[in-house]
Amino acid sequence: MRTGLALAGLAFIVIPLFVAHGFWNFGDPPAVAQFASAREAVVERTDIAVVNAGRGWREVRVHVRPAEPEAFEPGWFATPRPGAASAAQAEQTAALFPAGRQVRVIVHNGRLYEARWRWGYTAAWAATVLALVVAVTGLAGVVLSALAARRR
Repeated sequence: MRTGLALAGLAFIVIPLFVAHGFWNFGDPPAVAQFASAREAVVERTDIAVVNAGRGWREVRVHVRPAEPEAFEPGWFATPRPGAASAAQAEQTAALFPAGRQVRVIVHNGRLYEARWRWGYTAAWAATVLALVVAVTGLAGVVLSALAARRR
């Protein structure tokens, strides 16, 4: 009986927290990137690259330099907008990032990303809250079961 309760308690605590950990480290950028400090940058140029040539998707890449010298290495980030199937859609997205425009970027693991809220951040927070509720509920169930078993 005690072994079964211990395994149930372990499952209710470890599995939800493992799932929450996965939510925090999944994606590009992962949800942990929301804690990286945002930096001011200036758009130098925008390019449209054809990726996944079989489907003809286009990726709009933006080259930025830091507004403050030494803040980060100048580099590219792909726009968070989904790839465009047509050249016209890609051009519309590229027009959102004209040369000289100020943008905020985050640097996470040496890669640049546009600083904005992403759905993955919300999913990670929701998974964490759910995991904590399940873990506390499971722990309470194990404790109550152990107390009930002692009374018998």
